Amino acid sequence: MNFAVEMFFDAAADERVREVWERIAKAGLPSRLLENGSTPHVSLGVCAELDPRAFAEELREFAAGEPRISARLVSVATFANREGVVFFGVVATRDLLDLHARFDAMFDRAARGPWEYYRPGRWVPHCTLTTALDPAQVAAALRVCAETTLPMQVTLAEVAIVENPSVKVHARFPFTGRAV
Repeated sequence: MNFAVEMFFDAAADERVREVWERIAKAGLPSRLLENGSTPHVSLGVCAELDPRAFAEELREFAAGEPRISARLVSVATFANREGVVFFGVVATRDLLDLHARFDAMFDRAARGPWEYYRPGRWVPHCTLTTALDPAQVAAALRVCAETTLPMQVTLAEVAIVENPSVKVHARFPFTGRAV
């Protein structure tokens, strides 16, 4: 079990990513996020343990102070590890990196066992398309996902605390702050 804090997309972008998940499944490949009921997202942080009830109020305040962020999905890629992940790469703009740094300072106080991949200076913003593939499946999934017209403009509209692997959403808040 782990906890992730995920930024959810606007409705149009959510639908476009779900279409990619469907294409992966129709190609006969595992589409784990579709299968487990996930919501298309960009993770801000992941940790082994978190008190979601206690952290929810902090996250609510954070979301109230942060504006929705326009982002661009620009590439189809995989991580150089054995986890078999295929994702859309997100442009790491100054606005996105600054939001992540503000989030991490707050998350660091509440999270136990934060995953290093998601810490400032190591974070690779991405939207996961599928996971747990063997090398042949990764290659096939990359071909399927490469058919998507990129770049894809999206809006990061909400933030949520999600428990995995159940994908239980403990709290979900819209970004309502004003752009500076």
